[in-house]
Amino acid sequence: MNCTEARELLSIYRELKNDQANATALELHLEHCSLCSRELHHYHLVGQRLHALPSIEPSATAYTRLMQALAKEHMRFLERSSSSDIATPVPDFLEPYLREYHQQATSISTLTAFSSADTHPLPVLNLPPQRRRTAHRPQLAVLGLVATFLMVVMAGGLTSLLLLAKTNQNVPTTGSFNQAQVQQPSQVTTATYTTTTDYSHIVSAIADRHYIYYTAYSNGTIRWMLEQMDIKTRISTPLLTGTNLGTLILLGSANDQLLWLQLDTPKMVSHKHSGSHPTDVQERTWKLYALALPTDGVTNAVKNPIQLLQGTFVADKVPSWVYTPIQGISFAQNALLMAWLDGNGLSHLTRYTFVQQAHTDTTEIATVGDGHILTSPTSTLDGTSLYWAEEWLTADNVLHSNVWSQQTVVVPAQHGKWITQSQTSTFLLRDDEMSFHPQVVTDTLFLLSTNGTWTANTSNTPSPVQATTTVTAMARLTPMATASANMTANTAGPSTLTVTNRVDPMIYLPQIDALVRGTLRAFSTNNSVELKLPLDGNSDGLVAAPQGGNRFLLWQSSNNRVNMFDAQAQLPVNIGATAITQDAKFLAVNGDTAVWFAPAQTDNVGNQSADNGPTITFQMFNWPSKAA
Repeated sequence: MNCTEARELLSIYRELKNDQANATALELHLEHCSLCSRELHHYHLVGQRLHALPSIEPSATAYTRLMQALAKEHMRFLERSSSSDIATPVPDFLEPYLREYHQQATSISTLTAFSSADTHPLPVLNLPPQRRRTAHRPQLAVLGLVATFLMVVMAGGLTSLLLLAKTNQNVPTTGSFNQAQVQQPSQVTTATYTTTTDYSHIVSAIADRHYIYYTAYSNGTIRWMLEQMDIKTRISTPLLTGTNLGTLILLGSANDQLLWLQLDTPKMVSHKHSGSHPTDVQERTWKLYALALPTDGVTNAVKNPIQLLQGTFVADKVPSWVYTPIQGISFAQNALLMAWLDGNGLSHLTRYTFVQQAHTDTTEIATVGDGHILTSPTSTLDGTSLYWAEEWLTADNVLHSNVWSQQTVVVPAQHGKWITQSQTSTFLLRDDEMSFHPQVVTDTLFLLSTNGTWTANTSNTPSPVQATTTVTAMARLTPMATASANMTANTAGPSTLTVTNRVDPMIYLPQIDALVRGTLRAFSTNNSVELKLPLDGNSDGLVAAPQGGNRFLLWQSSNNRVNMFDAQAQLPVNIGATAITQDAKFLAVNGDTAVWFAPAQTDNVGNQSADNGPTITFQMFNWPSKAA
């Protein structure tokens, strides 16, 4: 059975199963065809969502309003009908509403009054005809009104044509972002914040509308600290009771929780394998912490962080191109979604649920091994649609990636009392082995595709480019890795792309998937339909390093510029060619903010302040600039 024959039977697959018909050929085809299996899953998903819709109950006044409408229509019928039709008896159920309508009517025709009256026939009244009075207006006044009306119509038409020509907007079609009105791209307003600190070597930072959180180490003896800078007062406050000797890397914040990774100093451990001599293997213990954040915008007293997870990163148990135990995090409602590696090299996708500043529930979503890793977890805001990537490296040094999805829908019980139930299904969303970095923003799933066949702008179609990512040798697990501040991707293509990472790569080496470049694609999380992105000319071609916020997506284009798209307003956003410079040590998106640190603003040792010591300078923006 081919795909065409199978898809003709998919819509009646449930009926075939219920009638116990011979569906063996179709089932065998579904076991080996991922496209038809995904099509069948979409059929089931639509059916489940239809069954989950609540039943519609009529309002208490629906019957009365219906009878009143029927009475009004019957009175109109009497006015239009002949005398024989009028003699037809009125239905008993309608008579009270006819009387009510008759009492409320301000004027009725003579025929209607006669048909509904209880008196004898009235004599015919011959009323003298009345001449209709016409208002005389000066001829010039009439011509002036007509001319004014025509000018208004013409001005409106010209204005619409000018707006359409200037914005070059097309009428939305199926599978397009629906723009309600013609708008111009918005402009990002960046801000600069300078603070005094004893820890001037900045490694990672994230921000919200009140604070910038950052990790840094001091000169001389390596001492690490997690600090919080108030963007109003520009004062930095330590968030830990003491300094730390391990590397601290901020991962994100949401749901009043600040999350970071602590990497202890690497050490060599002797491992003995069966049938061989002991060998020294590099190991590094790590811990994952969460700290409760203030909910009122006011700094609280320092609290003890909660340890969510701990483990050991063993070099010979993980793929040679993997450098960190944490492969990505995402927040949804009161839960944390995290991809991580255990001490045996297995990759896990786990959900942690926070209740009263502590995780109380842990759910395993997926697990893989044999050189595959799970990465880039993301989800819709309600947590019902999860997405993540599965990456692996083949013998030809090419990195591959598929995107998985888990969907949870609420369905009613089939029998008995109404009981709310949920059904969860996990399936391979994209199995082309070229889909990287899934990011959900509002109701849109963004990803990078390395097949180079998607057209970003119909007015400027790029030529197809096969963009594959190869591995570059890097130092692994060293306390201070000697790597350039910006990693350059070794990929096929017409241009060289410089990537600015979320964390200073001299301290925390990025994964090789950070160097992947491809075309930016968008899909609806409701029905997986691909959407055409209304991007500007600066966003064409191959891009890399997408980062999703609450309502916007950032990425780095082939001309080494940072671009932005507002997924809620469905418009590109102008950041400015020089707002985020290429020498930035890191660039991190978190919620509604983006923050970065450039050596041009502050060097590694900080600028000396006459009063308090070294100072550092961050740059950031909030989006939108004001609460929507």
